[in-house]
Amino acid sequence: MLRQDPDPGEAAPQDEPVVLIVSGGPGKVRVPDVSKLPEERARKNLNKAGLKVDTDLEPSSTVEEGFAIRTSPSATTEVDRDTRVRLFVSSGPERISVPDVVGLTREAAETRITREGLDVRVEMKESEEPENEVIAQSPGEGETLEPGDDVTITVAVAPEAPEQVTVPDVTGLTRAEALRMLRSAGLQGSVSERVTDTVVEDGLVIEQRPGEGVEVDRGGTVTLIVGRFEAPEDPVEPDPVEPDPPVPGVP
Repeated sequence: MLRQDPDPGEAAPQDEPVVLIVSGGPGKVRVPDVSKLPEERARKNLNKAGLKVDTDLEPSSTVEEGFAIRTSPSATTEVDRDTRVRLFVSSGPERISVPDVVGLTREAAETRITREGLDVRVEMKESEEPENEVIAQSPGEGETLEPGDDVTITVAVAPEAPEQVTVPDVTGLTRAEALRMLRSAGLQGSVSERVTDTVVEDGLVIEQRPGEGVEVDRGGTVTLIVGRFEAPEDPVEPDPVEPDPPVPGVP
């Protein structure tokens, strides 16, 4: 009760009614629409309407960070003055934790990533791991991204078989000639020397490994054995042996 008429203690005729003025409460107000207003301005508008405000952060992909999303009770709802309302303010797009997809097949990894709301970029790399398996990812497991950000996965492909070339015959050629021929065939040469007592073999390839016609990987090495002439030493003739002198009386 706010007041009465007549006032307490005041004389009044016996049959005259006493009028009581009763409070109708704090009064009603409507919650204003503050959506998409900066947080500070939204709070002021709510306070100005006679409301108290509690603020909560909520992720949003449509409302800029720091701006009001909604209130609870919602806008236009009629409430008592001094009611406490909740103001939801955008914390920006919800961050997504990157899943671990290493070891999955390419298809399974793409499904897992896109299901989380992220995009996929694929890189192929030769590997001894099973073909079509994800062998690396970036960013790694547990890092957080915004919706639509890229996750790069590296997928294994079988190494290509090396090109095969045929070993040419370089025996009888000089060291320089043999190395040139090997380079032209896509091969490398490794040279070793072997002493020979045949002068015509000096400086020439007298043996090669592998031999002519063998199929090897391009870039492989052929070992060349090049002769190095050393003249044999003259044989040493033994000193002549003189016969024993004759023994007298012995025929």
